[in-house]
Amino acid sequence: MVGIGATIIQGIKIGKNSIIVRELPHILTNCNVKKLVTDLIEELIETNDSKSLEKQINIESQLLNQSIEKLIDKTIVIVENLLNECDVNISSVDGFILVGGSTRLEIVKEKLKNKFKINIFSELDPDLVVSCGAAMHGYELLNGSKNLLLDVTPLSLGIETMGGLMEKIIPRNSPIPAIREQIFTTNENGQTSIKIKILQGEREVTSANNTLDEFILSGLEPKPAGIPRIKVRFSLDVDGILFVSAIDESSGKENNLVVKTNDQLSIQEMKELVSSSIQNAKKDIDLRLLIETKIKATKLINEINNVKPMMNELCTSKESKEINKIIKLMKIELKSDNKDKISNLVDELNDKTKNFAQKIIDSNFSNFVGKEIDVLDKS
Repeated sequence: MVGIGATIIQGIKIGKNSIIVRELPHILTNCNVKKLVTDLIEELIETNDSKSLEKQINIESQLLNQSIEKLIDKTIVIVENLLNECDVNISSVDGFILVGGSTRLEIVKEKLKNKFKINIFSELDPDLVVSCGAAMHGYELLNGSKNLLLDVTPLSLGIETMGGLMEKIIPRNSPIPAIREQIFTTNENGQTSIKIKILQGEREVTSANNTLDEFILSGLEPKPAGIPRIKVRFSLDVDGILFVSAIDESSGKENNLVVKTNDQLSIQEMKELVSSSIQNAKKDIDLRLLIETKIKATKLINEINNVKPMMNELCTSKESKEINKIIKLMKIELKSDNKDKISNLVDELNDKTKNFAQKIIDSNFSNFVGKEIDVLDKS
C-alpha cells in the first residue's frame, strides 16, 4: 500500500525465520524506495520467539516524492510529445483528467500545473474515470458523435517507388480501420509487370524502413512509360492486418496480398524508427529531392530520345545542337549529387525544347485537317 505520509508495507507477519525478511530488499526495490529506506530494515527483526508480529514502515511525503519524481517527469515528457505530434496548442486544452490512484499524489498535480499552467479536474475520481469514459464512449458509438476515440496506426504504410523512395499511402497516426487508394504508373516503355514492395516506417528511402512483403502485378499491356494507371489500395483493420491490392485499370489485371503489420517490430523498435526519422529529417528530405530531380532529368532525356527522328526533321541544326549539348551536360551531372545544377539543366532543356514541342503539336494537328470524322475515328 503506497500513500502520502502513510504505510507502504502494512500488515506483514514476520516470524523468526520468515521468508519476508529475506525478501524485504526485493520488496523495497519494487517500491522504488529501496535506497531511501534501507535504514529501516532492522526495524523488522523478530523480537518475540513465540508470536508473530506485525510491523509497519512509514515514509514521509518528501521521501516518497523524491523516489517517484523521475517517473512523473518522464510522464510529462510523454504528454508534451503527444501534444506536439497532434499539433495541439496547450491553450486549446481545457485541463487534465487524472487517471489511476497514484495521481492522487499532490506532486503530480503540482508538476502538471507548473509545467502547463492549466486546470486539473481534481473533482473526478481517478479510480473511476476510465469506466466513466468507456460508458460515455459506448453511448456515443451507439448514438453518433464527433468525438469518438479511435485506434491509430503507429507507423506509416506505403510502397517503394522509382529511385528507392517510399511513397506513404496510410500515414502514421491515421485512425483505423483505414482504406486508402493511390494511382501509380510504369517507369519504362513497354513495361508488362510491376513489383509492389510494401513498406512500414517514417524514413524517405526504402533501405531505412521495414519491408513487410512484396508481390508482382503482371500481364500489363505494353504501353509508353507513364500511360498505364495502376490503382494500389491499402485496407488496414483494427487488428493490424493489411490487405493490399493492385489493379491495372485498362486491362483489369489484379493481384493482392494480406500481411500483418504488428508482428515484425516491437514497441521499442517502432519508437526507434520514429525517433530516427525525426533525427534524420533534413538529410532524408535532401536525399529525396535529389533522387526526384534525377528521376525528372532521366525521364526528360528518355522522352527526347524517343522522338529523336522527329527532332532531326522539325528542328534546325542549331536547335538540335543546343538540345544535344544540354543533354550531354545533364548526363554528366547525373553522376554527381549536385541537385541545383541538375535542376537548372532540366529547366534549360525544357526551355530549349518548347519550340520543338510546339512543332510536334502543329505537325500532328495538320495531319488531321480536312479529314472526315469517321476517318479520324478509325485512325
